[in-house]
Amino acid sequence: MRAAALDMVWIPPDDTRYTYAVAVVRALEHTLLRRKTLEAMARAFSPEEAFQELGETFYAKFMSPGLSAAGFETLLSAVLKDTYGLFRRLVLDESLEHAVLSVHDFHNLKAILKSKWSGLGEPVGLVPYGLFDSHQLAAAVESGAWRDLSPALEHAATAAMESFELASNPRLVEMIIDRYSMDARIAPLLALGAPEQQWYARALADTANIKLLVRLNHMDPDYTCLEHAFIEHGRIPFNTLAGILGKNTAAVIDALALTTYAKALREGLLYLEDQGSYAALDRELENLLMNSLRASRFTIFGAGPLLAHVFAREHEVRMVRLIMVAKTNNIPTDRLIARLSVLYV
Repeated sequence: MRAAALDMVWIPPDDTRYTYAVAVVRALEHTLLRRKTLEAMARAFSPEEAFQELGETFYAKFMSPGLSAAGFETLLSAVLKDTYGLFRRLVLDESLEHAVLSVHDFHNLKAILKSKWSGLGEPVGLVPYGLFDSHQLAAAVESGAWRDLSPALEHAATAAMESFELASNPRLVEMIIDRYSMDARIAPLLALGAPEQQWYARALADTANIKLLVRLNHMDPDYTCLEHAFIEHGRIPFNTLAGILGKNTAAVIDALALTTYAKALREGLLYLEDQGSYAALDRELENLLMNSLRASRFTIFGAGPLLAHVFAREHEVRMVRLIMVAKTNNIPTDRLIARLSVLYV
């Protein structure tokens, strides 16, 4: 069973309730990272030098004394906490609050289930940004008492546990929970009257489904995985992707040649064949998503600019994390820069 976190309420694109929120995020737009900062980090000779580049940006505000490159996750966590705190103060619709924050509850659910099945003790990688306390979530997993949590979390946990009992396939379990997580983010965005947010929501589904298909074709063309992990709400139907599961690169490119994603897919698949890496595909699909959000920079009403600000910050945090991990692992600079996708500003 699939279920959204809440009953969706239509929110008009000219909703003047968000006028103050729009003014606030407009004033904060200068705090978002620019491409030149990411490239300077990527060209740094060491993780420490890359980390120092952040000291010249908005991120310096969250750098506690003595914090070094090894603690970059502490810095990123502080930035996200600040961003989500601002969002919760400004958002006026519960469905949008769920759209932004519930993804972290699903992340924690995956960590809790992984810990439960592995028997390795306390869950690793829990984050504090969700709607529910992770201890409360862990208790629900153990007891089966979900009354104080969202129905979507209960449905995701039930589906994941049933799948694991049948097949003991951790990868499939993660895919199932990711599907519910994306559903919870996408459905409220589709209830917005703002065309740019609706396009972004459908593109979120499509790009996730394309990544899934490409990875399955590259590793193991498993129809069951595609069926259970396919995210609804996109413009590319399930049957189209199922029809090219296990097919060669030319067949996949041809089948999706008339979609918005054709150029990104072609570039990504050819790079995958040549280099054995998903980097180009992931970058080009991320570019499509971020470019679609940029329309919110010129919107003066509605919740769209507030949502876009949060999504932009989430994306830049992922890019900073990618750089810091790459510098730690001595990834060549040219490969790292080529992987960086566009930013909101």
